[in-house]
Order: sequence, then structure tokens, then C-alpha cells
Amino acid sequence: MLIQDFPEFCLRELLGAGAKKAQCYFTDIEKHELNVEIGELSLLRTMCSSSVRLEVVNNGRRGVVSVSGTVPGDIAAGAKAAVAASKAALPDKSWDIAARQPAQRFSNGLILPDKEKMCSRVLEFLKETRKQYPKIRIRDAALEFTKKSERVLNSDGVDMVSVYGAYKLSVNFAAQDNGKSSSINYFSVGLPDLSRPLMQCGSLGVLFQHAERHTHPSPLKGKFSGDIVVMPHCLDYFVEFVCGQALSSKMIIPGTSVYRNKCGKKIACENLTLRSVPLSHEMSDGYYFTQDGYKVANTVIVEKGMLKSFLLDSYGARKSGLTRAANDGGCLTIDPGSERLVDLIRKVKKGLLIPRFSGAAPSEAGDFSGVAKNSFYIENGKIRYPISETMVSGNIPDMLKRINGISSERVNLGRSEFPWISFSGAVVSGK
Repeated sequence: MLIQDFPEFCLRELLGAGAKKAQCYFTDIEKHELNVEIGELSLLRTMCSSSVRLEVVNNGRRGVVSVSGTVPGDIAAGAKAAVAASKAALPDKSWDIAARQPAQRFSNGLILPDKEKMCSRVLEFLKETRKQYPKIRIRDAALEFTKKSERVLNSDGVDMVSVYGAYKLSVNFAAQDNGKSSSINYFSVGLPDLSRPLMQCGSLGVLFQHAERHTHPSPLKGKFSGDIVVMPHCLDYFVEFVCGQALSSKMIIPGTSVYRNKCGKKIACENLTLRSVPLSHEMSDGYYFTQDGYKVANTVIVEKGMLKSFLLDSYGARKSGLTRAANDGGCLTIDPGSERLVDLIRKVKKGLLIPRFSGAAPSEAGDFSGVAKNSFYIENGKIRYPISETMVSGNIPDMLKRINGISSERVNLGRSEFPWISFSGAVVSGK
């Protein structure tokens, strides 16, 4: 069986097993990975995988089974299991498959990797690291190229296909100096191509500089309420609570979200505009249709502090009576501010610069607590010294209402494009 014919086979198996409404979401991944261990090239490998999600909806009863691989017998068994699961499920009229849409084909990015370029860029990166940042030790790293083919097909006439490819660099590193070592840090960035040296991608050079300064951190004493300047790649933790939790079906449906009745109302400072742009060519992690089978569009989530959209899937929209989101979220951007980073720091009387934050998931109310990793103490507008592990706590919805400033500089990580943001009122606890 040809791989392109596989989704039709899956759909036939579902209908033949007794599904009244059936939908399958097929994913085929081809990954080429170049690995680095202890600062040296170690392995070049190619990995392939396929999977399909089989979904059945019979009279409001839903069954879902995921199957790895493309073995016909496994698909047949999975189809029967999905139908059996639907029979055992409680009825819920909000369940349905995606409504009919025009059949479409999408493609973006590269289809094949340039393996010679991958090798040359990695060797160049290792050389530049040794030259510019002699204290840095690359524990392990990988430059990978992933080609992803996806197809969603259902019994109501939906048939959409996407094919896209992109690179991704990931690095684990630390600094060493006179027997002292910084804590381990991790960085990853998605890349549409290899036109630029890897050292110039994302904020890797800045993180290397920070690590070299962090071999001799000092403990921070006492407890205070102050400002935190959060770096772009560290904003993921805070933005994920808003987009991945509070605005999603999982918290909107039960009514536990702090934003449940806030659409069209102000939830943040006016200088904050947050978008989800999966169709942007600047996003190497982009996508063309949702996991539940709808063509996506770019959307504004927060505009000048006002909540413009929840991030509800089709089930969440039907269940809550609200509007389905234009996409699944992700590929997030925050509009740049009007101040340079140096000016944001200059305004801080007492606080921290935070490149990395390690904490448990925030509570439903947005309360968080964790450790500021690889961070620096700021006093009277100047970065004073690196600090050893220091606790930071606060409330994310409150933070969004206490934005001191947003930098004009931004960093594109492939999955997001964020600036530096300064927040006030965080509780910082040292020894």
C-alpha cells in the first residue's frame, strides 16, 4: 500500500467497523539528526515514524484510538477498538467530527535536508564556541531536519494535506572556570534554513555569555518585592499558562479559568499584544489545520491589553457555547515595545534578570513559585552579579497588569517571537 493511500484505508476500516461518523489524522515524520557529544560530532542518523489517530462519533458517543505504524492488521484492530470505545462512552452532543470544508493541499519550507551544510554549520558552531566562549562546554547538541507530512480525512468530506520541513538546533551546555561550573542550561531554536551561522540564531550567544559569568555566583540574601526582567525564551512558562491553560477548553468548559468571562475586556497592560500566527513564514513550527480538522488562520489573542479570543477547539466551543478559535494556539508572537533592553534594565531599582525559570505548573488562579536559574541581580539600573538559586513567586494574571516595559528587541525561536518584558511586584526570596 502506498503511504499516500493509507488514510483512505483507515477511513474505510472505521466505517466498516460500524462508525457512523469517522475521522483520521495521519502523521508521517522523517527526521535527519546530527548529534554532538562532549563538543565533538558523534552521530548522523535518519529516523522515520508514522502514526494515525482514529476517531469515531456515534450518536454523541466518542471513541479515539491512536495507532503507531502502518500495519493493516493494527489499523483494523484499532478501528474496532475505537468503535467499541464509542459504544462504552457516555453520550455528549457536543462531540462531532470536523464539518465539511474544501479539500486543500499545503506545503512550506524545505523537503530535503542539506546534510553537507548541516555538518559544516555544526563544525563552524563548535569552532566559534571554542573561540568566542572558551569557558563553555557543550555537553550534547543536535541539529535536526524534520519533514512532516500530515493528512486529516473524515466521512463528512474533510480532506486536507500538509507537507513542510524545517531545521531545529538544541544545545545542552555549561561553563567551567578554575574548577567551578555553572548550572546546566538548555536552548533550542527552530530554523527555516541554514543561511545563517548557528551562533547567530536565537539568543544563544547571550546565554553563553551569561553562563561564563555564572561560574562564581553569589547567594542573594533576604526577601523583597521587586521587578523581574524575563528573557524571551523564558516567557514560554508564563505565556503557556495563559494560552495553554486559562484560555483553553480544559479550563473554560468547567468555568475554572480566571478569564472565563473576560473576552472583550482588559486583562493586561495596554502595551501587550499577543498573537498566534501558525501561517507566518517566520514560524518554523507553523501548521495549516487544527488537530480536530479545521483550516487555520492567524489570530490576535490579546490586543493592547484586551482579550480578543479564547483558544477553544470545536468540542470546547460547542460545549461552552462560545466561538471556536481560529487555530490551536502556539506560534506565538508579542509585539515589540518602544524601549531598548538596556533602558528596561536601567529602570529597575531592585530585581532580577531571568533567563531560565524552573517551577511546577501554576495553579488554576495563576499562582506560581519556582527557582530563577542562571539569573542576575539588578540594583539601581545595573546588572550587579550572578546569583545562586533564588526563589521567585507571584501571580501571572496580576503580572500581566504590571508590565513596566517591553523591549523593542525580539528573539525568534521558530515556535515564538518574544521580546524581553519587565514585570513589577514579583516576590524574590534569597537565603
